[in-house]
Amino acid sequence: MRIAGLFAGIGGIEVGLEGAGHSTEFLCDIDPCAQAVLRHRFPGVPVESDIRKIRCLPKNVELLTAAAPPPPPDPFPPCIATPPTTS
Repeated sequence: MRIAGLFAGIGGIEVGLEGAGHSTEFLCDIDPCAQAVLRHRFPGVPVESDIRKIRCLPKNVELLTAAAPPPPPDPFPPCIATPPTTS
């Protein structure tokens, strides 16, 4: 099956699908670091940086994947206390 990945991140879903015999035809992620990883993992596959610029997907795409964005950082992370050591 030929797939397109939106909000692809570093391509985890697509890597898994390729391992199952599918092929990635198109990717999109706004993060420049993620784009660099996608270009490395999927050489020759078009990578779009802005989903708002996509007007249509490649005609041969049969499956559309999309990943949920990660949650924002916790402004109040739990305190990790190190117990005192005794000699």
